[in-house]
Amino acid sequence: MNLGHTIAFLTDYGSTITNGRMYFGNSRRPFFFNSSGVKALFITSASDAAQLHRDAATFKHYEFLKSLISAMGVSKVSTAKLWDTPHSAALHNLSDVKPQQESQEALALRLLTMLRKELAPGSSEDDLPNKVMRANLEYIDWNSMHCIDRLTNGDNDRVVSLTAWTRRSFGFGVSRALFGEALLNLEPNLLDSLFDFDDKSWMLVFEIPRPWSNKVFRKIGEVKAALKRYFELPQQERADASCLVKKMEADMRNEDIDLADIAVYGLVVLWGSTTNVWKVCFWLLGYVARDVELQKKIKDEIDPTLAAYENTQLSPSDLSSGLQKCPQLLSVYHEVMRLTSFSGSIRHSSRATNFVGYDIAAGTKVVIPYREMFMDKDVFGLNADTFQWNRFLGSKRRALTRSQSYRPFGGGVGLCPGRFISQSEILTFVSRVIGKYDLRCHEGRDLPAVETKKLSLGIMGPANGEDVMLSVRRRSSQDAEAEQAQ
Repeated sequence: MNLGHTIAFLTDYGSTITNGRMYFGNSRRPFFFNSSGVKALFITSASDAAQLHRDAATFKHYEFLKSLISAMGVSKVSTAKLWDTPHSAALHNLSDVKPQQESQEALALRLLTMLRKELAPGSSEDDLPNKVMRANLEYIDWNSMHCIDRLTNGDNDRVVSLTAWTRRSFGFGVSRALFGEALLNLEPNLLDSLFDFDDKSWMLVFEIPRPWSNKVFRKIGEVKAALKRYFELPQQERADASCLVKKMEADMRNEDIDLADIAVYGLVVLWGSTTNVWKVCFWLLGYVARDVELQKKIKDEIDPTLAAYENTQLSPSDLSSGLQKCPQLLSVYHEVMRLTSFSGSIRHSSRATNFVGYDIAAGTKVVIPYREMFMDKDVFGLNADTFQWNRFLGSKRRALTRSQSYRPFGGGVGLCPGRFISQSEILTFVSRVIGKYDLRCHEGRDLPAVETKKLSLGIMGPANGEDVMLSVRRRSSQDAEAEQAQ
């Protein structure tokens, strides 16, 4: 691979992978790519990806997790404590994880099992999903928008930065729900460092060397230092932390994991819980704001569900369940996920093998860039590269949402553990915003392009750091009176 191809890969990842697929006549056959000395096999066929997912014994997901936390600064000593056990055979298949096996598993897998349990609906010890959603929803009310960048501010109308609103709502909400109040009190600028890290996090995946990756490591250092200070606080000063964080810390301390390395795991949890949901809400609200007719359709559809939520003691999870019966809202959600997701799955071959006719050496990195499947015109239509809000509506919904070509949360053993809570967060937040306010793109401006040039580990943000300025109007005087009384 020549230098030109490597530069193209680093400066326009999306087009480079698409060009690799098209080079072979859009046959979707796998192809090798070598960038910065890292050789990887790219899979762009949904059927090949499904076959890879089924062979978890050969294509290991945990090697990627190990390399990621090592790149983020976990020491070799802690890495050994996290992954090495007398029963290391359990590492060969994450799908074999069962609660009764916890004592026989590597600590890293026990932590992953814990994460899945705490984020799943109905299984959290302290009802973490509802705790997270309630914290996020606090930033929707008019009087709670004090943290929003405002161009204008009136009694019933204002213009806000959609990036600031969504980022801060989920950043503040999720961090408070997970870590309590102490973390942001210690480091008020923590979220700025976290989001800066997220923008450059792709450099860790492809092992971009210094000095090009200096910024990402600097931001990791800032977040890690804040979390280390947090875990140094006496327990009574952070008693409002979630059970997930408390149990994660306790298990790692019991294995004598260094505090700086516990901070890295805290960073991973905060990063994964925060940086994708806000982007989905950014795009979903943006698409709804630019289309008055679509906005009215969704308002009319969700109003009965919202009224039941407002007039009773229903939880946010109950609201989310009710919104599952709103097909137009769900169609927009799935279309936004399809169009803006850059999620990928990375595996390492544990042995030399042959995969769909290709000889693969042991240790080969295998990458599944799911966006290549989301743009498949044979599955999603000739207009697959454009937003069509009703693509997942009606009889098409079941076929498309279950298609092997639509895997926004990954697949196999790498399936996102937070997929249920993420969808609930997004649907409750967006529906409450649409229910309370009339939205318009300020001055009729269109949405920015999606950032496809830089690799993202989940949802893509707007290109070139652009924003959407959103005109927000309260729907009724009753809303204003009710909030004024609070």
